Amino acid sequence: MKKALEDIKRIDQMDYKSLEKAMCKFHEEVGEFAREVNKSIGMKTHNETESQVRDNILEEMADTFQNLLLVASRFGFSIDDIENEIMRKNEVWIRKVIDK
Repeated sequence: MKKALEDIKRIDQMDYKSLEKAMCKFHEEVGEFAREVNKSIGMKTHNETESQVRDNILEEMADTFQNLLLVASRFGFSIDDIENEIMRKNEVWIRKVIDK
């Protein structure tokens, strides 16, 4: 993932867009990801095979991560920063689950 973030930073320098446009692109990709997930659970009709839908989910998930990492890089966050925050939030989540 560190290599992916470095590539994103390099590409961003060659094809810079404002943070507002980057956020719009991120939201677009989230919507496309949701559309594909909705196909997989029967919330949206389609004519694709299960394998095609699964491939589309992976592609849209990658697009979503790519755009999220672009925004993260604009704020100077590293993969380690993100991972540490996720681990902290996982601890909070597990405590909530255990306390139910």
